[in-house]
Amino acid sequence: MEFGLPRTVTIACYNDITLTFSGTVTPLSTIWNRDLHRGFRGLGEMPREWSRFWHLADQEYLQGGGWICVEESSGRLVVIDLDLPTPIYLLNTNLRNFYTTLAHFLEWSERTGGSPAATIRLRDNLLQQDVIPPEELEPFWMNLIDATLDGDPINLTVALDPGRR
Repeated sequence: MEFGLPRTVTIACYNDITLTFSGTVTPLSTIWNRDLHRGFRGLGEMPREWSRFWHLADQEYLQGGGWICVEESSGRLVVIDLDLPTPIYLLNTNLRNFYTTLAHFLEWSERTGGSPAATIRLRDNLLQQDVIPPEELEPFWMNLIDATLDGDPINLTVALDPGRR
């Protein structure tokens, strides 16, 4: 299946994150084997219950990486990061909410430049809005805001690769 997603989303924050979308959904087992062949020997066997996930994108950040996947039965977008104690966490409850959240961050970043003061206002606005439930934003989006604000002053920016799909 093919669908329109950006090629790359870059989030400049406390831990610079790059999401690289493939443009297709691929069984996670295929990606698991791909990464085993790339030298990630510590992966071992993929847990059988993870076969319900379909890979959409690779996530890379300074200390590691993971995958963005869609859950087959629910349509939830999750991040799978094997470096974390709880390796699967929510990105958004569906693709529409992902687009909505990403569009909000992109527009905000372009308009404000992501200064710490603007990031505080973003956090407060996200907690008060009623389009995307704040508990949905917490695992990924709010975490990158809070972690960026907790570190050395840095601008939080979100951008698309100009070569969008």
